[in-house]
Amino acid sequence: MEVTDEQRAAVASLPSLAQRVVMERIADVEASDVECYRRAKGGAKSDSAARNSVHKILTNANTVKVLNMFNTDQPLNNAIMSREELLEDLTNVARVSVADVMSWTTCVGSLLDTQTGDESSYPSIITVKNMNEVEPWVLKCVKSVEQTKSGMIKLTLEDRTAARKLLIDMQGYNAPIKTINAEITAENVDDNEFLEGLESFGLK
Repeated sequence: MEVTDEQRAAVASLPSLAQRVVMERIADVEASDVECYRRAKGGAKSDSAARNSVHKILTNANTVKVLNMFNTDQPLNNAIMSREELLEDLTNVARVSVADVMSWTTCVGSLLDTQTGDESSYPSIITVKNMNEVEPWVLKCVKSVEQTKSGMIKLTLEDRTAARKLLIDMQGYNAPIKTINAEITAENVDDNEFLEGLESFGLK
Protein backbone atom coordinates (compact mmCIF):
# COMPACT_ATOMS: atom_id res chain seq x y z
CA MET A 1 0.00 0.00 0.00
CA GLU A 2 1.03 3.60 -0.46
CA VAL A 3 1.63 5.70 2.63
CA THR A 4 -0.73 8.66 2.88
CA ASP A 5 0.18 12.17 3.97
CA GLU A 6 -1.91 11.59 7.09
CA GLN A 7 0.11 8.51 8.00
CA ARG A 8 3.42 10.30 7.39
CA ALA A 9 2.31 13.20 9.58
CA ALA A 10 1.22 10.80 12.33
CA VAL A 11 4.62 9.10 12.39
CA ALA A 12 6.39 12.47 12.36
CA SER A 13 4.41 13.55 15.43
CA LEU A 14 6.08 10.89 17.59
CA PRO A 15 9.41 11.33 19.42
CA SER A 16 12.41 10.48 17.23
CA LEU A 17 13.15 7.07 18.78
CA ALA A 18 9.47 6.11 18.68
CA GLN A 19 9.38 7.11 15.01
CA ARG A 20 12.27 4.78 14.22
CA VAL A 21 10.80 1.91 16.25
CA VAL A 22 7.43 2.31 14.53
CA MET A 23 9.09 2.36 11.10
CA GLU A 24 11.01 -0.83 11.92
CA ARG A 25 7.81 -2.49 13.20
CA ILE A 26 5.89 -1.56 10.04
CA ALA A 27 8.74 -2.64 7.76
CA ASP A 28 9.20 -6.05 9.41
CA VAL A 29 6.12 -7.33 11.21
CA GLU A 30 7.86 -10.61 12.08
CA ALA A 31 10.74 -8.97 13.94
CA SER A 32 10.69 -9.02 17.73
CA ASP A 33 10.13 -5.81 19.67
CA VAL A 34 13.74 -5.85 20.88
CA GLU A 35 15.00 -6.33 17.30
CA CYS A 36 12.99 -3.29 16.21
CA TYR A 37 14.43 -1.33 19.13
CA ARG A 38 18.01 -2.33 18.30
CA ARG A 39 17.57 -1.51 14.60
CA ALA A 40 16.14 1.85 15.62
CA LYS A 41 19.41 2.56 17.48
CA GLY A 42 17.86 2.45 20.94
CA GLY A 43 20.41 3.22 23.65
CA ALA A 44 19.58 0.48 26.20
CA LYS A 45 22.60 -1.72 26.82
CA SER A 46 21.03 -4.95 28.10
CA ASP A 47 18.18 -6.92 26.53
CA SER A 48 16.17 -6.46 29.72
CA ALA A 49 16.48 -2.69 29.54
CA ALA A 50 15.72 -2.78 25.81
CA ARG A 51 12.54 -4.79 26.42
CA ASN A 52 11.37 -2.33 29.05
CA SER A 53 12.11 0.66 26.85
CA VAL A 54 10.47 -0.68 23.70
CA HIS A 55 7.46 -1.88 25.73
CA LYS A 56 6.89 1.67 26.97
CA ILE A 57 7.17 2.98 23.41
CA LEU A 58 4.84 0.45 21.79
CA THR A 59 2.20 0.62 24.52
CA ASN A 60 2.11 4.43 24.56
CA ALA A 61 -1.33 5.63 23.46
CA ASN A 62 0.08 7.85 20.70
CA THR A 63 2.25 5.06 19.32
CA VAL A 64 -0.64 2.60 19.37
CA LYS A 65 -2.80 5.09 17.50
CA VAL A 66 -0.15 5.48 14.78
CA LEU A 67 0.41 1.73 14.46
CA ASN A 68 -3.34 1.19 14.10
CA MET A 69 -3.26 3.48 11.07
CA PHE A 70 -1.01 0.89 9.39
CA ASN A 71 -3.05 -2.10 10.52
CA THR A 72 -3.35 -3.88 7.19
CA ASP A 73 -2.31 -7.15 5.60
CA GLN A 74 -1.14 -5.35 2.48
CA PRO A 75 2.65 -4.92 2.17
CA LEU A 76 4.03 -1.41 2.21
CA ASN A 77 5.04 -0.24 -1.27
CA ASN A 78 7.85 2.31 -1.53
CA ALA A 79 7.01 3.54 1.94
CA ILE A 80 9.86 2.51 4.20
CA MET A 81 13.14 0.99 3.11
CA SER A 82 13.61 -2.45 4.65
CA ARG A 83 16.78 -3.40 6.51
CA GLU A 84 17.77 -5.72 3.64
CA GLU A 85 17.35 -2.95 1.07
CA LEU A 86 19.40 -0.57 3.18
CA LEU A 87 22.18 -3.13 3.63
CA GLU A 88 22.19 -3.84 -0.11
CA ASP A 89 22.46 -0.14 -0.99
CA LEU A 90 25.24 0.44 1.54
CA THR A 91 27.10 -2.63 0.26
CA ASN A 92 26.89 -1.31 -3.31
CA VAL A 93 28.30 2.05 -2.22
CA ALA A 94 31.09 0.30 -0.29
CA ARG A 95 32.04 -1.71 -3.39
CA VAL A 96 31.63 0.83 -6.19
CA SER A 97 34.73 2.02 -8.02
CA VAL A 98 35.40 4.99 -10.26
CA ALA A 99 36.18 2.43 -12.98
CA ASP A 100 32.47 1.50 -12.95
CA VAL A 101 31.52 4.92 -14.33
CA MET A 102 34.62 6.15 -16.16
CA SER A 103 37.10 4.74 -18.65
CA TRP A 104 40.69 5.54 -19.58
CA THR A 105 42.20 5.47 -23.06
CA THR A 106 45.99 5.61 -23.43
CA CYS A 107 47.09 7.02 -26.77
CA VAL A 108 50.24 5.73 -28.46
CA GLY A 109 52.62 8.26 -29.99
CA SER A 110 53.98 11.70 -29.17
CA LEU A 111 53.25 15.37 -29.68
CA LEU A 112 55.80 17.75 -31.21
CA ASP A 113 56.00 21.35 -30.05
CA THR A 114 56.77 23.25 -33.26
CA GLN A 115 58.19 26.21 -31.35
CA THR A 116 60.60 24.39 -29.04
CA GLY A 117 61.00 21.09 -30.86
CA ASP A 118 60.21 19.20 -27.68
CA GLU A 119 58.27 15.95 -27.83
CA SER A 120 55.76 14.78 -25.25
CA SER A 121 53.55 11.75 -24.90
CA TYR A 122 49.87 11.92 -25.71
CA PRO A 123 47.87 12.38 -22.50
CA SER A 124 45.50 9.64 -21.39
CA ILE A 125 41.88 10.37 -22.23
CA ILE A 126 39.35 9.95 -19.42
CA THR A 127 35.70 9.68 -20.40
CA VAL A 128 32.44 9.05 -18.59
CA LYS A 129 30.76 5.88 -19.79
CA ASN A 130 27.48 6.00 -21.68
CA MET A 131 24.38 5.47 -19.56
CA ASN A 132 23.70 2.10 -21.18
CA GLU A 133 27.18 0.93 -20.15
CA VAL A 134 26.68 1.66 -16.46
CA GLU A 135 24.88 -0.84 -14.23
CA PRO A 136 21.72 0.52 -12.50
CA TRP A 137 23.16 -0.15 -9.04
CA VAL A 138 26.24 1.89 -9.94
CA LEU A 139 24.12 4.88 -10.98
CA LYS A 140 22.57 4.89 -7.50
CA CYS A 141 26.09 5.35 -6.07
CA VAL A 142 26.72 8.56 -8.04
CA LYS A 143 26.37 11.54 -5.70
CA SER A 144 26.70 14.32 -8.27
CA VAL A 145 27.82 15.14 -11.81
CA GLU A 146 28.93 18.69 -12.66
CA GLN A 147 30.52 20.42 -15.63
CA THR A 148 33.36 22.77 -14.71
CA LYS A 149 34.07 26.13 -16.34
CA SER A 150 36.77 24.50 -18.45
CA GLY A 151 34.25 22.01 -19.81
CA MET A 152 35.59 19.07 -17.80
CA ILE A 153 33.24 16.64 -16.04
CA LYS A 154 33.41 16.47 -12.24
CA LEU A 155 31.87 13.23 -11.00
CA THR A 156 31.47 12.47 -7.29
CA LEU A 157 30.59 9.05 -5.88
CA GLU A 158 28.98 8.40 -2.52
CA ASP A 159 31.45 8.01 0.36
CA ARG A 160 32.69 4.39 0.43
CA THR A 161 34.34 4.80 3.83
CA ALA A 162 31.17 6.18 5.43
CA ALA A 163 29.13 3.32 3.92
CA ARG A 164 31.54 0.75 5.32
CA LYS A 165 31.37 2.31 8.78
CA LEU A 166 27.56 2.14 8.68
CA LEU A 167 27.71 -1.50 7.60
CA ILE A 168 30.08 -2.28 10.46
CA ASP A 169 27.68 -0.67 12.95
CA MET A 170 24.54 -2.29 11.53
CA GLN A 171 26.09 -5.76 11.39
CA GLY A 172 27.63 -5.49 14.84
CA TYR A 173 31.18 -6.15 13.67
CA ASN A 174 32.52 -3.66 16.22
CA ALA A 175 30.38 -4.88 19.11
CA PRO A 176 32.20 -4.63 22.45
CA ILE A 177 33.85 -7.83 23.66
CA LYS A 178 32.57 -9.02 26.99
CA THR A 179 35.36 -10.13 29.30
CA ILE A 180 34.57 -12.39 32.21
CA ASN A 181 36.99 -12.37 35.10
CA ALA A 182 36.49 -15.33 37.36
CA GLU A 183 38.53 -17.66 39.48
CA ILE A 184 37.61 -21.29 38.87
CA THR A 185 38.94 -24.13 40.97
CA ALA A 186 38.54 -27.50 39.29
CA GLU A 187 39.77 -29.63 42.16
CA ASN A 188 37.21 -32.23 43.29
CA VAL A 189 34.49 -30.82 41.00
CA ASP A 190 32.39 -33.39 39.15
CA ASP A 191 31.25 -32.91 35.56
CA ASN A 192 27.74 -31.70 36.39
CA GLU A 193 29.01 -29.08 38.83
CA PHE A 194 31.61 -27.93 36.30
CA LEU A 195 28.94 -27.52 33.58
CA GLU A 196 26.65 -25.66 35.97
CA GLY A 197 29.54 -23.32 36.79
CA LEU A 198 30.11 -22.59 33.12
CA GLU A 199 26.41 -21.90 32.56
CA SER A 200 26.39 -19.45 35.47
CA PHE A 201 28.94 -17.39 33.53
CA GLY A 202 26.87 -17.56 30.33
CA LEU A 203 29.13 -20.26 28.84
CA LYS A 204 28.12 -23.68 27.57
